[in-house]
Amino acid sequence: MVSYLVMKNNWKRAWNHKALLLLTFIVPIVLCLITGIVNEASKNPSLRIGVANLESLTEREQQTVYQVLEETKRVQYEETEKKYQAKLYRGIYDLVLDYKDSDQADQFVIHTIKKQEIEVQMKDALARGMHSGKNVDFSMIYQNRPSAKAQMTSFLTTMLMIFSVIRLSVLIKDRQERVMERFLYAPAQKWMYVTGIMEYQIVFTFLQSGLIFFILSLCLKDSAYTLKEGFILSFVVTAAATAFGTLICMISKSEVSANVTASGAAIILSLLGGTFVPIDSMPKLLQAVSIINPMRLIMELMQIVS
Repeated sequence: MVSYLVMKNNWKRAWNHKALLLLTFIVPIVLCLITGIVNEASKNPSLRIGVANLESLTEREQQTVYQVLEETKRVQYEETEKKYQAKLYRGIYDLVLDYKDSDQADQFVIHTIKKQEIEVQMKDALARGMHSGKNVDFSMIYQNRPSAKAQMTSFLTTMLMIFSVIRLSVLIKDRQERVMERFLYAPAQKWMYVTGIMEYQIVFTFLQSGLIFFILSLCLKDSAYTLKEGFILSFVVTAAATAFGTLICMISKSEVSANVTASGAAIILSLLGGTFVPIDSMPKLLQAVSIINPMRLIMELMQIVS
């Protein structure tokens, strides 16, 4: 009963600040819609290739390299300097062809941070392409990449995690204004108060995420969400955003520190979860750390339900 009254009171408080209420509701929807449209337009990912020490080859062999890479679909390539290792780890290149001490187009050393079996497949495909002078089949590269819907879901989760802190910051405000002081001697009642605020956040975020999935399904053709996907993901995203926002607000001493912490933490979780950089491209240590990342779990769930 106490949690229900707290939730009801928070809806009234939010309604008294209509501008902030509308802002926190509409902005994530608009940002996710824009991101979804952009993601849809560029749904075919490109493989970024760096070519090093190309001057070792004859002019004819150089032309073969250019021709093969030019005719290969979904490939972006450029010549790179000899010290290219940092660019590999920063994700600027997916792989580098090093022609040091080589005089033929199909004789090169390949450098990549992808899994060894993928590296072997890429090297064989490239060698065949360079030897025959035809385009290269890189289909094995894309099969483990997150889908457009998985990336969209991860981005949506990141946005709602950040905005959840804005709404749940009433916990900090109530603590500072001693609103919760009367609950200090009744721990059960204190946590019922926190539960009531979480219930407000859950209802708000579930409606918001459900509406976002519905709008994306209407606006996107190839990446539309089904009713089942939208319902399951709305539930999971709401749970993640609420847990994240509550934790940040419970440990933060001010609203400013909570917002800064939330933004930084959400971005780090997204980076380690494979939203922007495929997990296979990360160093092994970060791959191991990402196993406990809720963002990665959400993306893998998206792959399962879709």
